[in-house]
Amino acid sequence: MRRSEALNLNYHSYQEVKRRNLPSAWILKGTTSKFTQVGAIATHWVSSIVIQEVIQTLQKLAEIHITWNKKNGTTYELSLEKYPLFPSFAVKHEKSFHPIFKMPLGGFMEDHSSIHRAIPPILFTEEDLHELNTFNPLINWLEEYKLEIGQPWKFSPHQFRRSLTVYSARSGLVKIPTLKHQLKHITYDMTLYYGKNYMTAKDITQKQNLTDDHYESSLIKEYRNQTLYEQLSDFTKDVVQKDTPLFGGEGSRLQVLKDQNKAPLFLTDKKQTEKYILEGKIAYRKTVLGGCSRVSGCNKLGFSYITACIPCSYSIFNEDSIDALKLARDAYSKIAQTKLNADQPLLYEQYMQEVKAIDQLLVKLHKNYIEVKNV
Repeated sequence: MRRSEALNLNYHSYQEVKRRNLPSAWILKGTTSKFTQVGAIATHWVSSIVIQEVIQTLQKLAEIHITWNKKNGTTYELSLEKYPLFPSFAVKHEKSFHPIFKMPLGGFMEDHSSIHRAIPPILFTEEDLHELNTFNPLINWLEEYKLEIGQPWKFSPHQFRRSLTVYSARSGLVKIPTLKHQLKHITYDMTLYYGKNYMTAKDITQKQNLTDDHYESSLIKEYRNQTLYEQLSDFTKDVVQKDTPLFGGEGSRLQVLKDQNKAPLFLTDKKQTEKYILEGKIAYRKTVLGGCSRVSGCNKLGFSYITACIPCSYSIFNEDSIDALKLARDAYSKIAQTKLNADQPLLYEQYMQEVKAIDQLLVKLHKNYIEVKNV
């Protein structure tokens, strides 16, 4: 997570999620402001039991901080449950008050020299330089990042975020949508930027002994399971619980079965829905226009990855798709006009075909939703 998001964590942010017939999941509950312009909203990050001792140490520091403040004549009106996980012991941060906790935070998070007095520093080695040059030979790592053989690495929260993206993508076990969700990125482009050149990175999952106490394989499983539970949540909200018509190739098929009172068990029984998702019998992935029910990867390689979903037999659209389709149509219309102005008639015609395809679907959707609302 970002440094600002880490500072928003409170004493009880680290929580165990017990699941039926599956190992427990560990999450960090906090807030982020990346998806909203009205302030912080609640969210969570998938974590691991590996950091349990670290969290317990931070909690003990928070308890010490309360006593430390009282001895210094300062008292904050916060119960331990609502206390920040990263209170500041640094005097220089005395006037830097956090908007949620109303106290200075994070003073010990950035003091590399004091950390290295407590634990040995991680030194930058020739092997590290070789790995960096293999990862991207176009960067002068020593000069651009002020690295020096035999000297300590100086880490920052964003370096860990980028490393998570690169090594998770390289493993092949973590999907890009899951990484986007974990990193709280607004766009897929940003996630792909973080993972740039990931194919040239070392595959650390193949180099580790999974029985080694220093490596916890369940962390990788958690990312894989998170994708399935994200599918389950989205499918339930967008398909099962929708009381307005579904459209698209698969959406229309499911709607017909609903109307004929022949809905399959996975649409009527929550346990069956979960079972089918986890076993891979059904799938649901959010797309720009709606959802995709294809169990395997998408094989649509059309001119536009957005409107390629419209004629697809696996597509599922609902009332939320109408606004998305209108935005896509307007965007393609503008692009088409720029291609025409640039004397590129072929590209203009291609984009206009996309616009026509969207308009045809919008007419159908508008007609059906007006009829439903009138009834």
